Amino acid sequence: MALSGATACAEAPDARLAEARVAAEAKDLDAFLLFFTPASAEVLRGAHDAAERSRGRLGYVKSVFEVLPPGEITEVTIRGNLALVDVADKNRKATIRMLKDKGHWVIDALALDGFWAPLHHREVL
Repeated sequence: MALSGATACAEAPDARLAEARVAAEAKDLDAFLLFFTPASAEVLRGAHDAAERSRGRLGYVKSVFEVLPPGEITEVTIRGNLALVDVADKNRKATIRMLKDKGHWVIDALALDGFWAPLHHREVL
């Protein structure tokens, strides 16, 4: 993994992403949403709640816990309050956009290609 740029936060973006993945694996919604921007967390909670209330019939995504692209972290680029975390697995590459918010790196779910896939008639998460 390559790290470029300087980090001034207590935890680096890749560490925060790793913690978000642990919360997702545990299916701990409140803990998971702490790793997202406030706007992203609100949208993800709404998508989760709608799916729960409708027993999956109105779900935008199959599970909000699967919104993060899989793969190993290959590079982290930091540009001020923006971090771009590149991940890759055998099937695809993706970039996760993270922003510094109150001293912590948080994920911008609204910038994830996979979040918008259902609107583009691609595979639903």
